[in-house]
Amino acid sequence: MNFDDLQSAWKNDSGKGGPIPDSIAKIKSANLPLDKVRKNLRNEFFYQIIAIVWIGFLPMYPKFIAALDFWFYIFYTMFVSISGYFLVKLYLFYKRINNQDLSTKDALYETYYDIRLSIELYKTFTYSLMPFVLIFFGMFVLSLNQGAFEQMIETGDFPKSVGYQFAFGFIVAMLTIGFVTELWTHSFYGKYAKEIRKVIDQLKEE
Repeated sequence: MNFDDLQSAWKNDSGKGGPIPDSIAKIKSANLPLDKVRKNLRNEFFYQIIAIVWIGFLPMYPKFIAALDFWFYIFYTMFVSISGYFLVKLYLFYKRINNQDLSTKDALYETYYDIRLSIELYKTFTYSLMPFVLIFFGMFVLSLNQGAFEQMIETGDFPKSVGYQFAFGFIVAMLTIGFVTELWTHSFYGKYAKEIRKVIDQLKEE
């Protein structure tokens, strides 16, 4: 039953021109934040694909060490496989909420918890890619220090100066990714989930 049917049924019960139940209006108000989530998911899907493709061209960087190309694409293949799995999950989530009609309290509950679970899935996706960030960053640092790379190949020793750069850059990168992930999920999904939660809490009070 859609909102027009619900409104018609209420009018028939209450007399011509009767008011719309407050609970129906509240449930209907949850469609606005849900539309925002749908829109952000569509954009997110394309952003992620563009980012994945862009990373694949990193070895094209003039200073990138050719000897690392093979290992880069080995890890890049794993990176794409994991990314593809999570992107399929996000797409299926988008399909579910795109077909969702918030005309009942049960649908509202189901959609809210689906959004919350998908936010956690998104965070898991991001954090699972951190080891690859470490690997790609390490290759990039070595490419900027080709002398150190050659020394490491010849002697088997990893220069301390490069190690310090690597450790510092990795820590900064991890903290940045963590902060951006939390901020991104809140701004694009979390705050809209909270709006839907407010509607649910209002319905509980009735």
